[in-house]
Amino acid sequence: MAAGLAQRMLEGRGEAESAGIAPFGHRAADETIRLMRQEGIDLSDHKPRQVLDVCFEDYDYVVSLDPYVHRHLKERCGVAPMKLVSWEIDDPYGQGIDTYKKSFESIRSHLEDLLARLGLPFGGDR
Repeated sequence: MAAGLAQRMLEGRGEAESAGIAPFGHRAADETIRLMRQEGIDLSDHKPRQVLDVCFEDYDYVVSLDPYVHRHLKERCGVAPMKLVSWEIDDPYGQGIDTYKKSFESIRSHLEDLLARLGLPFGGDR
């Protein structure tokens, strides 16, 4: 959800990708696909990938969605602290569409704050 929403909010002025420390399955969760489709974002082709497959030097910022992932990225993946942005977003997996919606709104709010701090006007977010 975060990468899809960030990509839309950046409106071509940057790229957002996602990876996980324990990616599951061969595609995004059905709830994620449905919710994002309602928001005008198509994640039907999204394929989860492992953070070990990411070259973090290619990115200006790396956002972790929870403290455990933050520690993992810092300690095991060597992401520089000045690149690492940490949020605390509940993982909605398996908890129903209402939890997905809450997580989506939390991600949107954090993205708005981050883009504002970076001085990047954003659009396509509502």
